[in-house]
Amino acid sequence: MKIYFDESGQSGCVLTKKELLNFQKQPTFALGALVIPTDTQERALCKKYLRFLEKFEIKEEIKGSDLLTRRMNAQLSYFLDNFFNDKYFFVILYDKRFYLATLLLLGLIGREYQQTMPLHFYEQATFLSYQSDDFFVKYLQYIESPSPETYKQYLTYLIEYDYQMFNVKENAVVKASKKIIEDEPELFYDDFMTFGWYDNPEQTNVINLNALAELIYVVKNTLGLHNCEIQYIHDNMNEFENTFKSELQGYGIEVSFADSKALVPLQIIDNVVSITRHAYDKMTGHIRAKDQWQDSAEWDMKLFSRVIRKLSVSNVNFTVPISDWGAALCMTDMFAPQYPKNLRNNFVFNSRYIENTQHIYRSLLGAYKRDSDVTDILKN
Repeated sequence: MKIYFDESGQSGCVLTKKELLNFQKQPTFALGALVIPTDTQERALCKKYLRFLEKFEIKEEIKGSDLLTRRMNAQLSYFLDNFFNDKYFFVILYDKRFYLATLLLLGLIGREYQQTMPLHFYEQATFLSYQSDDFFVKYLQYIESPSPETYKQYLTYLIEYDYQMFNVKENAVVKASKKIIEDEPELFYDDFMTFGWYDNPEQTNVINLNALAELIYVVKNTLGLHNCEIQYIHDNMNEFENTFKSELQGYGIEVSFADSKALVPLQIIDNVVSITRHAYDKMTGHIRAKDQWQDSAEWDMKLFSRVIRKLSVSNVNFTVPISDWGAALCMTDMFAPQYPKNLRNNFVFNSRYIENTQHIYRSLLGAYKRDSDVTDILKN
C-alpha cells in the first residue's frame, strides 16, 4: 500500500517577518493524503488522470490553484466529479493562528491540561485564535529568545492584554500567567517550543510536521493499517525533509520524497488538497465579510459544499477554531444542490450552528486519545 502526501498553504515555519506574521496571505495550511491499496489501482488511477489531461489538452503539470481559475471551470467540475471521493482521499486543515494558540496553551499550562480537559483546551484555543495579530507577534517574539527576564515581561503582557473574549467566561492564559508570576517564573520560561526542539536548530513551529503526524495517525486509525505494509511518499520539500525523517523515524515511519512531475499520484493529491484549502479559505472569508448569503458568494459557497461532500466530513480533519468548524459543517449542508435557497439565511444558520457545535463537542470527546494511545498507533 502507498500513501502519497502533498501540502497547500505552506509558508515555512510559523514565525514573524519584519514584525508581521509570515502567513498573513496564507492563514490556513492543508495536507492531503492519497491512499492507494494496490499497484493495479494505482495504474488505473494514473491512467484515468492522464485521460483527464488529454481530454482538456493539458500539456504540462497542472496545479490545484490553476483549476480554480475561471477559465478552467469545466476542468474543475470534471476533476471534482471524477476524482474527489471518500475512498482514497484524506485532508487535514490547520488554522495557523489556532495552531499558535495551542502552542501557547501547551507552553503555559502543559500537556496534562490538554489531556485532562480537552474541550476546555479547544474552547480556549478557539477564542485565543481570534485575537489581533499583535498578540501572536508577541508570542513569536518571545519564543525566538526566551529567558527568565523576558518571560516575566511576557507574562505581564498576557495578563494586561485587552482580550476579545468571544463568549468565553474564563481566560486560562490570564489565570495561569498570574499563578506563574506569583510563584517561580524562572523555572518555566523554557517550556515553550522554540529553536532547538528539532535537530535543525534553525527551525521551530514546523506546522507541516504536526499535520503529517496527525494525518498519518488518522489514516492508520481509520483503515487499521500498519507501518510495515505502507510506503509513505511525500512531494519534495527540501527545507524540511531531514526534520521529517529524523522526527518520524522514532515511530518506525519512513517517509521518502519525490518530484511530483515524475509521479502522477503526487499530481493528483496536489490538485485535491489545493482545491480543498482554497475552497475552505473562500468560504470562511465570506463568513467574516458577512456576505455568505449574497449571490456574489454563491459560487464559492457551493464549491466548498461540493468539495466536502465529495470527500465526506469524516475524511476531512478540521484543526481550526470550533466556530469555523461549526460554520463549515453548516455551509456543507446549506449549499448542497437540494437545499432550498430561501432557507439560506442567518436564522436557519444559527439553529444549525448550535446543533453542529454540539456534534463537534461530542466528536472531540469520542475521538480524543491519550498520548500513549496515539503513539502506539503511530508505531504499530
